[in-house]
Amino acid sequence: MLVSICHNIDQLTRSFIWKGETNKGIYLVGLNKVIESGKQGGLGVCLSREVNNIAMIGKLVWDIQHGSNKSWVSMLSTKYLNGNSLLQSPKTYV
Repeated sequence: MLVSICHNIDQLTRSFIWKGETNKGIYLVGLNKVIESGKQGGLGVCLSREVNNIAMIGKLVWDIQHGSNKSWVSMLSTKYLNGNSLLQSPKTYV
């Protein structure tokens, strides 16, 4: 998703939380608190750019795990996995 689209979605989310339908609002709590999980006292609201990033990483992992014919999958599998499954790889890379 384009960064500008993610920004617009996040802006709409913030407007909904703080302004509601009246388009007026007082910011009683910061965005950092709103995006915290419920266990940490927040609302658990996700920013769209973070959700988009998680979805993209999931797609990349799916391609690697299912042996896609894409050249980047072949290159990374050869270099890092040595023929092993992604879930059974003996090394961790950070």
